[in-house]
Amino acid sequence: MPQARLLEARNTVEQLKAVELEDYFQDDCVAGQLAKQKDIDAIAPRTAVLYPIVLPDRLEMLVGLAGGIRQMTLPIGAAALTEQALGYLDDAWRVATPNTPIPYSPPLEEAFLPGPKRIADEIRRRLR
Repeated sequence: MPQARLLEARNTVEQLKAVELEDYFQDDCVAGQLAKQKDIDAIAPRTAVLYPIVLPDRLEMLVGLAGGIRQMTLPIGAAALTEQALGYLDDAWRVATPNTPIPYSPPLEEAFLPGPKRIADEIRRRLR
């Protein structure tokens, strides 16, 4: 694919990310912050910027390099990719509050929320 088309695809992905951030934060400050970002074409020589585009039947990867953009097609569809990614979550640890409402009282809230000691204890327990 010609560089002009790859740049157009990359810019479209960047615009979608910006709209998602604005929508998520519901804040005009996000637009101002995005405007302050560095030029995405100014990539350090040994750096790659990955733009995954998940399609039903394949994964298109745009790889931004200092010399331009390359396109790679990987033969994994959206469903298989999602299943693979979620499979890694089986090994994830959750150190959080019980699935109950948080008490309003500050002393009870402090006892209820996981603090640094409880998190460290849970990590030690899991690594045994």
